[in-house]
Amino acid sequence: MGKNYNRREFLHSSLLGLGSLFVINSPIKLFANHSYNTTGNQTDLNRTIDANLLNKQAKEFFYKKKYAEATSIYQQLIALFPDRISYYDGYARVLGAQQKTLDTAELYRQGLLTNPDAPLFMHRLSMRMIDLSMGNKKAELAFVNKYGENNILEASALLLLKAIALKQSNKGLYLNLRDILNIIDKRNKALTEKGEQLLVFSDKLRAEILSTTSVYESKWVLTRQTQKKSIPENAIDAEVVNLINKKRRELNSTKEKEEREKAIKKEKKLRWKLGLEKNIINANPARVEKFGILILEENIMDTDTIGKLRKYYQKNKLKNRLLSLNRYLYIKNNSLSNSLALATTLCNYGDNKSDLTEANHLLSSLTPYVNTLPSVSIGAYYQTSAQLLKQLNQPANARTMLLEGLSKFDGIGGVSYSLFEKYAQSFSGKKMSIGIDILKALCGKEVKPIDDPVWNYIKAYLQTQKDKTPSVAEQLKPLYALAKLQNKAGSTEYALSKSEIETLRSKIYK
Repeated sequence: MGKNYNRREFLHSSLLGLGSLFVINSPIKLFANHSYNTTGNQTDLNRTIDANLLNKQAKEFFYKKKYAEATSIYQQLIALFPDRISYYDGYARVLGAQQKTLDTAELYRQGLLTNPDAPLFMHRLSMRMIDLSMGNKKAELAFVNKYGENNILEASALLLLKAIALKQSNKGLYLNLRDILNIIDKRNKALTEKGEQLLVFSDKLRAEILSTTSVYESKWVLTRQTQKKSIPENAIDAEVVNLINKKRRELNSTKEKEEREKAIKKEKKLRWKLGLEKNIINANPARVEKFGILILEENIMDTDTIGKLRKYYQKNKLKNRLLSLNRYLYIKNNSLSNSLALATTLCNYGDNKSDLTEANHLLSSLTPYVNTLPSVSIGAYYQTSAQLLKQLNQPANARTMLLEGLSKFDGIGGVSYSLFEKYAQSFSGKKMSIGIDILKALCGKEVKPIDDPVWNYIKAYLQTQKDKTPSVAEQLKPLYALAKLQNKAGSTEYALSKSEIETLRSKIYK
């Protein structure tokens, strides 16, 4: 490794050994053919005009992925205007597109050497050094070996501290500085899990960073710690409009146009997701529905959004909105799963005969395809069919339907348990005791064999549970169902079940 400097020397060291980074390979026609006025001011004006045209040309070359041509122009622009950081930034994009992280860091290091008191050059070099530390290990080692700085993240922090001292009004500098501590902590956590040596970072420098950035700490937590874009809820609509109407350069290829469209859709969805999540927290059903539907209009198969909407509506007992959502999904895509979801909602929340008629039609259309459904959906189909029959005052037929469902699983597994619960709840009047005994058996209590076809399935289920140690939550589930049915039947054992539930709950919340 080369000579080691202390950090202060590193930040102020010259690049005597580096040589000139910018070599003019060939004259550019705009400069070669233009005749300048002899007055200094006019010459500067002409140069500015030419520079703008050249910069535009360089950008066009970059967009067309003609990196050699773009490089030639940017090198000459920087040679002529070494204090204009926008040209360095343009050249850095060209280098970045070619994965030349080391060259990008050296570019800004040369710029800082030429402009030693410019805070923006300090900022750019600091960011590129951070990129080196997080990305290409080979490039990082090359930079360290070349310039003798062993702790690249500490050097980056010192650069940003110096930049802030020169430009205290730039909020971005503070947020970038605070990011360094987060990078250190995340990397050390990963290294700890691997059992590798941790990164060293000065406690004194850490304290200085926290003190310097304290004024923006809440902003950093909101926008940087979670890496989520922070947009005020009432500004989301305007953000999306601006995103759609933003003026953009003309694209040359179909592929680029498709990529841009994809990127715009992604950004719109990001904003709508923020709106959805914020309004779920703020309990605003109308806005939840609005943002949810906007997302689904772009992608009707967005299962994450569908799940969030259903969960929110069910939790808050918004049955009409749940019914509207499932009907919307069915109309847009009448898949088997959407048909079943709508049928289930109509059975559970429909309030008139036509709802049950519609549910019956949907279930009938599903019948030929039941065995092609996932296990959970098969269980849902039989439960919904039984629920429909129960509401039509056909409890015996409902139990027959549930038995058919149990036969699909031989009474084994979690889906079978759900079918047992529905079966037990189908009894009424004097026969309610049969349902109570079924639930007692599921709770692991001793009961006499039940004179009912379901008993063989229950025995098979209990046999598979015999050697398992159920969790408290698993013990509570059948107890809740048992207590509910006992209470409905007016059983004196309800109080015992309730007491048992409280004892188990105390284990969870102690």
